[in-house]
Amino acid sequence: MKKMFIIIVCLVLLVVGFFVVTNILPKGIHVSQTVPTAQPTSPVTDFAPNIPMNQKTTVLIRQSDSSTITYIIPNAQVDSFIQKLPEGDVVVSKTKN
Repeated sequence: MKKMFIIIVCLVLLVVGFFVVTNILPKGIHVSQTVPTAQPTSPVTDFAPNIPMNQKTTVLIRQSDSSTITYIIPNAQVDSFIQKLPEGDVVVSKTKN
């Protein structure tokens, strides 16, 4: 009786292993796929909300604590803004909109 139980358990494990390895599942058994997690976004500050976007530049800054923040700045003020960044802050990207 004990041998029969061991044989049945081995057969069940063999069949389950086959389905896992071949990724073939009987009808009625569904395996959900992993949903990608959302990437954290940096805060956005628009210094000129009343100006059209085509007249502004988006600047991504990595702060000295390694966090990032995005600023939307009028094109004419970008260079002045970057020169006044606190020590340790670095411009990661500058994109004219």
